Amino acid sequence: MLAHQLFRYSTALVFTLSVVSLLPVRGLVNDLAGHFAAHYAIWGVLGTVVFSLKRSWFWAAVSVGVAIANVSVVGPYVFVPPISDAGFRRPTMLLANVFTSSNNFSAVVSLVEARNPTVVALLEVNQAWVEGLKPLVARYPFGISLPRPDNFGMMVLSSVPLRDSSVDPLRGGEPPVLRTKFSLKGQEVQLIE
Repeated sequence: MLAHQLFRYSTALVFTLSVVSLLPVRGLVNDLAGHFAAHYAIWGVLGTVVFSLKRSWFWAAVSVGVAIANVSVVGPYVFVPPISDAGFRRPTMLLANVFTSSNNFSAVVSLVEARNPTVVALLEVNQAWVEGLKPLVARYPFGISLPRPDNFGMMVLSSVPLRDSSVDPLRGGEPPVLRTKFSLKGQEVQLIE
């Protein structure tokens, strides 16, 4: 009986965290809660089975809701149809920390040219790095940058169009956040750097 009650309390907690993670308002709590959607989905499926066997229909329904809500979040990333287009190159992304104090621009340009990613995301970018990476602009005509003299500068270069790009400046000692979206093979991707 105690185990059944603990399972109900746990399911109520998972339900609450699922609702919080799906709220349209962004903040630390729902961002953190949203990191565990796959775990919530598994808990929802498990809860559905356990509560159905115990004939606890209210909690089985709550578990079904948890499972459906969270599978709808993680499903598009888990159940990806195979790419069958002949000659299609799988999209790739390169993430690099260039170190603000470094000036080895040619090494980064060479790396990007050798790897030929679809999207390049760079950290610790200052104005010198923006200037030093100009040779990449022809290959990556879409981009957004936030050069900074400290270690919080960022830059995104893309061979596909970017949209809804924004920069959230420093707030209360937190580093700035760069957000942008792009489409790859019909799938929308959101990059938060």
